[in-house]
Amino acid sequence: MIRVKRTSPLTGKVRTMTIDATIEEYAAWDSGKLIQDAMPRLSRDVAEFVISGVTGEEFEEIWGHAR
Repeated sequence: MIRVKRTSPLTGKVRTMTIDATIEEYAAWDSGKLIQDAMPRLSRDVAEFVISGVTGEEFEEIWGHAR
């Protein structure tokens, strides 16, 4: 488990999330490996947070539906 801190480009809110990944998996993604290959245990919403900083709740709030 590692902690990831991101700023949402939609709201400007800074959030920290603990994700089910190792430092090695995170480093593999950070080096260019696709997130679904580097960290396969992540849900779609958690993966999106790692990539962009946008939470599932923000997505629903802004667009009115789940992705």
